Amino acid sequence: HTVPLARMAGPTGKVVAFEPQRLVFQTLCGNLALNSLANVDARCEAAGAEAGWTVVPALDYDRENNFGGLSLGRVESGARGERVRVATIDSLELPRCDLIKIDVEGMELQVLEGARQTLELAAELGVPKIVHTSTVGVYGNTRGQLVDETYKADGINFESEYERTKHLAHYEVAGPMQQRGAPVVIVCPGLIYGPGYT
Repeated sequence: HTVPLARMAGPTGKVVAFEPQRLVFQTLCGNLALNSLANVDARCEAAGAEAGWTVVPALDYDRENNFGGLSLGRVESGARGERVRVATIDSLELPRCDLIKIDVEGMELQVLEGARQTLELAAELGVPKIVHTSTVGVYGNTRGQLVDETYKADGINFESEYERTKHLAHYEVAGPMQQRGAPVVIVCPGLIYGPGYT
């Protein structure tokens, strides 16, 4: 998404892109160069709750895989892979922030925690809307019950790390910000389909 976002930002705008997988990061940089986009600060880092290090698990990039679906949320201690730096969005000390797009497969809560000051400042400065894209997975198995945005299940057995971390980000960061008056809109799509999906 970095290339179209950089085009939308235009020459006076700026995009900061975090990509912790070295080969995917190199591909990103190649795409930026091929598209003559100089308004992107591409970082071979992960975004998280606090500065530090994590490990990107070893992958076989010669095999077909969903490399964008890699989760760093529960990397085992001593795991094989490449060490990468973790930075917070707050540490960027952005003078202005119009959009934060987060797609981190298992680290949603950590990234939002590391952006808490940025999000609170956006609310104080009157940013008209903060959109948090959650998922219906935060509700768990509703067993056919019709639910709306007020529904909250307790004791959910999540089917994936993705659902668990989306639940935490939804209820521990976005929801409380909304309750404190921040202009947060929480969107919970079911399934998202795009080109090539049938």
